[in-house]
Amino acid sequence: MKNNTVIENGFPRSNFLLLFISRLISDLGMAVFKFSLSLYILDVTGSASYFSLILTFTILPGAIMNVFAGVIVDKYDKKKIIIISDILCSLLVFVIFFILQDTNNANVMLFSVYVICISIIQTFLNLSINSSLSNLLEETNVPKANSMFQSMGAIINILGPLISSALYVILGIEFIVLINAITYLIGAFASMLLQFKYNNKNVSSTKYIEDLKFGFSYIKKKKIIQFFLINLLMLNFVYMPLTMLVVQYITYKVLEVSEFQLSIIQAFLGIGVILGAIYISVNNSIEKSINRFPLYLGALTIGVGFWMFPLLTHLGVLSKSQLVIGYSVACLLVASIYTISIIPIYTYFQTRVPENIRGRIFGVATSALNISIPIGVLIYGFLLEQVHWLYVIVISTLILLILCFYSWRYLLIHKNSFISSTTDWKGAEEH
Repeated sequence: MKNNTVIENGFPRSNFLLLFISRLISDLGMAVFKFSLSLYILDVTGSASYFSLILTFTILPGAIMNVFAGVIVDKYDKKKIIIISDILCSLLVFVIFFILQDTNNANVMLFSVYVICISIIQTFLNLSINSSLSNLLEETNVPKANSMFQSMGAIINILGPLISSALYVILGIEFIVLINAITYLIGAFASMLLQFKYNNKNVSSTKYIEDLKFGFSYIKKKKIIQFFLINLLMLNFVYMPLTMLVVQYITYKVLEVSEFQLSIIQAFLGIGVILGAIYISVNNSIEKSINRFPLYLGALTIGVGFWMFPLLTHLGVLSKSQLVIGYSVACLLVASIYTISIIPIYTYFQTRVPENIRGRIFGVATSALNISIPIGVLIYGFLLEQVHWLYVIVISTLILLILCFYSWRYLLIHKNSFISSTTDWKGAEEH
């Protein structure tokens, strides 16, 4: 039989399209399901505490499990983990569907258990995908894939709640759950068609604890990995609270904009992510992007500084509508530069870290991010209650400025360290 698969440098071109389709369908289905489940919990219980409990359970298990799941992802076939994870998520959602047929059994704690289970399974799914991109795509296409994921996430964040709320009102939670189960099955089928290229096929014979310790030992010895982890941690510690909390506080409470104007400003955050992702997909050189990293941080610092615009209303310089436009542009700038800054870091992990340790590196990074974001939100929320919002912006710009100087100094001293190949530490292949 004639093989019609188009090969590019050892990788089928169909991989990129299949990866996009499988993740778009699964991630959009899950976003719609999570939002609908939150609405359902509020309708059934009317309790904000139960609602916050469900939200916590969607984040906390992954934050804890990522470090431990990384070892398993490194030890076993990533393609099988992706397929099995999609199928297990589908089966779990099908179970929820059947439970919903009998509303007497649909209690919040039972749903909490299922949300925890799905969160844990998705930990394995996401780690396997992130750590296997260089096994699916040519190296020059890895930044494009990361850009695609960032753009897709921004679009899903915008469309997910809109689609979910419409379907919830028209068709109800049961229909949404059924759709989500089917989307996971479609994602699993698309993943079966992916063709992986492995550099190291051996399964580690060492014990689990030894492999876990080796992951931390690798991070300890590789200063460049520490550099990127620190930047990821601090960037998300500042950026996420700014975009999730501070922008709403300033625009809604200080500027007193309407709900529609607030939605426009937040939409520009999503557009900024998409534009940043497009920029990286066109300028996909890892080395150039990392060399420019301090420059990006400097631009991000300036962008956050622009968030002091509301002061001009008290001076009578600008009208409220002009400030809304200015704030939208500032949000666009911040979101795009943030995206341009973080994608090369993920690409470095995927192309420069040895295959047999990659899952553990992503596990540590994801756990650190999942913990730093809620801590940052809590601290920023406390600061907004205690001090004038202007000081929160000033503190954020100072943190970013320090991070910019730290990155510039590090890359000036270690400018060639990030070019090292994945074979520069041979011990990694044994773990």
